[in-house]
Parts: sequence; structure tokens; C-alpha cells
Amino acid sequence: MLEEKLRRYGHEAGVAGCSLGGDFRTGFRWQWAVFERDPSAKSFAALRKVSERLGIWEEVRARALEALEKKDKVGPLIEIALREGDVGRALELLPRVSGYLQSVYWERVAKAAEKKRPFDAARLYRQMAEAVIGERQRKTYRQAAQYLRRMKAVLDRLGNRREWEEYLTGLKKRYARYPALLDELQKAKL
Repeated sequence: MLEEKLRRYGHEAGVAGCSLGGDFRTGFRWQWAVFERDPSAKSFAALRKVSERLGIWEEVRARALEALEKKDKVGPLIEIALREGDVGRALELLPRVSGYLQSVYWERVAKAAEKKRPFDAARLYRQMAEAVIGERQRKTYRQAAQYLRRMKAVLDRLGNRREWEEYLTGLKKRYARYPALLDELQKAKL
């Protein structure tokens, strides 16, 4: 029965069960089963919907986050932290991300940190730029230039123009023998 509901309603099987005449306790049990089967930010959000109706969200939230920690589901933990506006928590989790999604999460966290934690955002953009420069390909130089534009914008908003100029000057000196990189920086008006 769980498999059938999951195929039909996806991550919101418990929520759908409530609206189809089931009670919220049954919906919660279904939704918890969905979350355990596929612990993700989506199933977490659906779990929230049904558990808020029961007035047990805070307890369920703690239990769900603990389950994600135990399973080392760092990606969903970061997504949840960002959805909840907890940039600090997302920054704490970021070093635990590895693999092909690393750059995706770093970008999301950097963008979210621009307003609440601008110095952290600038640091992340700098690290991402330097990482892709190390790949030594024109397309990654183009990506590095975009990260550096974001870093510059953050530092400008903070009134740290001088820090930006010193960094860029040093970067250009360090990579003076990388004409493709310098070309991409020039195209990006950096």
C-alpha cells in the first residue's frame, strides 16, 4: 500500500492521504514512512505540512533532522537550513559536502549568505573561483570570472573596494602566464 501511494502521490503521500478522507494521524504515519524511505528536503517539507496540522512539528522536526544527521544526508540538511533561513547552519555543513554536487551547494550557500553573512559569501566565491581556475580550462575560467564578479559585488556593498582591488591585482600577477584566464577576466570587465 505504501508503494502504491508513493507512486501516486510522491513525496506528499501522507498529505494526500489526509485530503482523501484519511485522518491526520494516519497521514503523519504515511508521511514519516515516505521520509524514512527517501530522506530529502522535499519529503521533509511534506512531513512538516502534516505534522503542523497535528501541532507536533517541533518534535518531528528535531527527530527528522536527527535522522538526516545519522544518515549523513548533508545535501538535504543544507537545503533545509537554507529554506529555514539558517545561513549559519548551512555554512557549518558546507565542508562536509563532497562529490559532484559540491559546487552546486557552495553556490547556493554563497548566494544565500550575500545578505546575512557577506564576508562568508565573498570568501566562498573566492574559493570557488580559485578552485575552477585550477582546472585550467577556458570554460572554467569563464565560471571563475562569474564567481569573481559576485565576490566584487559583495565587497563593493561592504565598502571594501580596496580589498577587492588588491586581491584582483594579486590574482592577475599570480596567473600572468594564463592568457585565457586574463582574457576571461577582461571580458567580465574585472
